[in-house]
Amino acid sequence: MGSGHTLKWLLAVDGSRNAARAARYVARVARSAGVGEIHLLNVQSPEDADEHARRGVPPKRKEGDATHPDAAAARRILDRAALPVSLHSPRDANPATKIVEVARRLRVHEIVMGTRGLSALGTLGLGSVAYKVVHLARQPVTLVPSPRDGLEPVLPSTRKATSLLLAVDGSKHALRAVSYVCSLHQAGMPLHVHLLNVQPRIVSGNVRRFVSQAQISAYQRQEGEAALRIARRRLDGAGIKYACDIRLGAHAETIAQLADEHRCTRIVMGTRGLGAVSGLVLGSVTYGVVHLAAMPVTLVK
Repeated sequence: MGSGHTLKWLLAVDGSRNAARAARYVARVARSAGVGEIHLLNVQSPEDADEHARRGVPPKRKEGDATHPDAAAARRILDRAALPVSLHSPRDANPATKIVEVARRLRVHEIVMGTRGLSALGTLGLGSVAYKVVHLARQPVTLVPSPRDGLEPVLPSTRKATSLLLAVDGSKHALRAVSYVCSLHQAGMPLHVHLLNVQPRIVSGNVRRFVSQAQISAYQRQEGEAALRIARRRLDGAGIKYACDIRLGAHAETIAQLADEHRCTRIVMGTRGLGAVSGLVLGSVTYGVVHLAAMPVTLVK
């Protein structure tokens, strides 16, 4: 993913406002990220297809038809940015598996799509399509959020450096996220990186009975510095300037809060993907960040 390679992104759309926001995000960052090829994939859920049939809407146009209505808005946004686009509109496909299948077949480097945000239940609002894509895809997946409290999501300017929050915990998944950020720098994207490790608060009364607050604080600082050590070494080696922070608190809330504080336009973090129980493996931290963040979140496996 370094310089000298033409990067390929897949933008998955469904004709919704969330998809248009994802298209605006791609239009603003693709060139600076070194992207030379964009594949616009129109997907349609079975529910949408049934609704179209009930309303007597004509069948979908053939694959590659640039006038397909569900892709038209996104195509106009990308065309205004003078980006090279190939349109794909496969029929009768499960959206999530089709996105992953096409991404694998085209060997794209990243998938971008919009999300609907929190649902009425507050727990299932990521959307089954985006949720499954994050689980199944091998490439980084960038999720562009829906508005929060009536406010549009924070998107980067085409004329400014990307202010990026990189959350790490010392794991191999976090280090892949660091490598991803280094690849953006190598592609020539101007970056302001905020490197963050979050340590949980120690609230156990039993611990506090035998360990002083000073000892607890020293331990948390030591653990945070250890989690940041390799990430800092790699960023230094890539010549990336960054600010470094260790915070205490709930992981997802703290990551989203710090991104707001620094007016970041993107969050990047690692994710573990599928585990032993495939329905519960996205992880509460990753899931929470995607729900809470007011800016796009890139998840790297």
